[in-house]
Amino acid sequence: MSYRKDLTGSVCVWVWTKLQNLPQANSLELGAFFIIILFVGESRHIPRP
Repeated sequence: MSYRKDLTGSVCVWVWTKLQNLPQANSLELGAFFIIILFVGESRHIPRP
């Protein structure tokens, strides 16, 4: 397994864990998580050279 696939898999597991714990999260955790998601979404729209 390549490093990129391993990294992608671990990020997916982290996101899934965070999504499962959102109902118990405090407001700081919720805000930080959604800011990270917004930046990830924005980075997909940036054209690559």
